[in-house]
Amino acid sequence: MKLTQEQVQAVVRMMVLAKYEDKTLSLAEDEDLRSRIEAMQWQSGESVDLFIGRATAEVRAAKDDPDARAKFLAAQCALLTESETKQFAIKQLSGVLRSDGMDPEEASLLQEVQQLLK
Repeated sequence: MKLTQEQVQAVVRMMVLAKYEDKTLSLAEDEDLRSRIEAMQWQSGESVDLFIGRATAEVRAAKDDPDARAKFLAAQCALLTESETKQFAIKQLSGVLRSDGMDPEEASLLQEVQQLLK
């Protein structure tokens, strides 16, 4: 399976949201997120760190407003059209969410993304 750079960025944005979902930043989540990104084929002229910084700003702007959050997630999921890319995204998201233990808010995010990707 080969993801486009746009799809890689969508998965990374969702993983960044996952990192902030429980309102607790952990080293385990950050390390897991970075190792997952390293395993993907990053092909942008923009550095991963710069992209993560921008994605973090997008997540912070959207996460506390239910409508903005829903639009943010829908926009990322819309880029993942093939079954393999959807399953890949769910696996990556789940991994980040589980990296420091999954709480109810994080489980809800995973369910929401699974529904959007059906």
